[in-house]
Amino acid sequence: MSGVFTIPASAPFGETLARGLLERTEKDAFALSDVTIYLPTRRAARNFGEAFARVLGGAALLPEFRALGDSDDDELFDLVHDGLELPQAIHPIRRQLLLATLIRQWEQARGEEIGFAHAAALAESLAKVMDETERQGADLARLDDLAPLALAAHWENVTRFLTLIRDQWPALLAAEKRVNPAERRNRVLDLLAARLKTRPPKGMVIAAGSTGSIPATARLLAEIARLPNGALVLPGLDQRLDEDSWRALDPGHPQYGLKQLLDAAGERRADVKEWHGVSTNPAREILLSESLRPAPTTDHWRTLADRGGGGIARGLNGIQLVEAANPAEEALVIALALRETLEHEGRSAALVTPDRDLGRRVAAELSRWDIAIDDSAGRPLAHTGAGAFLCLLAEAADSGFAPVPLLALLKHPFASLGDDPAAFRALARALDRLALRGPRADPGLGGIARRIVQAGTEARNKDDRETCARLVSWWQKVSTVLAPLEHAFAQTEWKLDELIAAHLKVAQDMSCKHEGDCPVWRDEDGGPPRYSSMNSARRRKASLPSTPKPIRACCAPWR
Repeated sequence: MSGVFTIPASAPFGETLARGLLERTEKDAFALSDVTIYLPTRRAARNFGEAFARVLGGAALLPEFRALGDSDDDELFDLVHDGLELPQAIHPIRRQLLLATLIRQWEQARGEEIGFAHAAALAESLAKVMDETERQGADLARLDDLAPLALAAHWENVTRFLTLIRDQWPALLAAEKRVNPAERRNRVLDLLAARLKTRPPKGMVIAAGSTGSIPATARLLAEIARLPNGALVLPGLDQRLDEDSWRALDPGHPQYGLKQLLDAAGERRADVKEWHGVSTNPAREILLSESLRPAPTTDHWRTLADRGGGGIARGLNGIQLVEAANPAEEALVIALALRETLEHEGRSAALVTPDRDLGRRVAAELSRWDIAIDDSAGRPLAHTGAGAFLCLLAEAADSGFAPVPLLALLKHPFASLGDDPAAFRALARALDRLALRGPRADPGLGGIARRIVQAGTEARNKDDRETCARLVSWWQKVSTVLAPLEHAFAQTEWKLDELIAAHLKVAQDMSCKHEGDCPVWRDEDGGPPRYSSMNSARRRKASLPSTPKPIRACCAPWR
């Protein structure tokens, strides 16, 4: 019997998986502890745990959830207990720095010179290309065929640039005694597939929700499907699509990955069974299937039109189209829809969008009603309080403490020298009004000091002269704190760890009253990362002012 199943797109995936598993274990709650379930991400593992808890409705030993996508390799496959040793993956930051140095040398050999920041940005892109080629098992030996002679010359430059990862990077990686993260992940997945084949576990092994877009993952999923007690549960396999359209799927179609996975497992689509009989929404599934029909077979839409299109019309029930005048209105409409859903007990809502700006706008609108969303994409470091302050500090030092970045730094809530933040910002505004407007001061902290003295001598009233006198004393304290960073940025060569230490020391001195009371490190974004709880510390329950019970909203990025 085939070990490949599917859960329809209109069915709740987590709860359906839980109900089907309970049926197969004969509703024995203790038997669940012998089951291992491989899921795409850590977030999926967390959500499936909650789904099982809802279905069980009581205490039980849950299955073991393992994330294939973003968990640590050694968590996924216990190499120590199996006596296997794989070379460690190179740290991403170390790899980026080494690639940046390699890129600068390559540019110098071509007679060009680029800054290290530019080289680091190119190194990040090159690392992504390297990871993607290794994940997909691409042959870099064919790199020279990427740009035929008929194409423009800049394509030839691109291929020459990419030869760095084929010709020079392997030797550098060998010297580090490390491997690339993608290569190590491929090895771990292949080892796990081999172990499952030679030593299948006693309990059930289920792979659920993954499409196997990475070849090594697809091999593992296929091996799980072939186990006597294994099952591969596909998300939303389109079994309504006709065979001609199924064969015509192109790589851009959402079902193409599932088609490849079935081919790798040696399974036919017709042999895939439903994991658990549930009440679904067939009309919505018809709408999705027809909307995504491959272009070569869209002539079938004529048949739907001749039949009246009743199934399509029913599939549109519950779908609303809102044409917003601007992004702010769009975010407000979405926020209102989320709030309306959350006002009903037991209901949840999710925003799925590729637009991170929209996600942040919606989060800001919801915060007006004291609703904190759980954003699975996280926040960029520069958008946190501590990260923004550190960025402003670096930008001010890099610009030679030019007026605009300097004032942005001094007016940040964390900038206070440990004194009253309001009084500190009042002096920053006085510095702006009396000394930094008009002709630009000389670069550096000394230039600002001379400009303050000049402003005091040119002041036309007693209040401005007294304020400038206070600014002289105040700026001396500020410049004393900022001086180490100015000195660091003035050097042509500086060790990165020493530069980071100087940066953090200045940030602390600018913010802290004493070591135990430092606003820049006080909040969650300024504290150490919490990996053990799979980011559960970032999950927050929030409630509307009129709602006594806590509610939660979810905002997930489109992938």
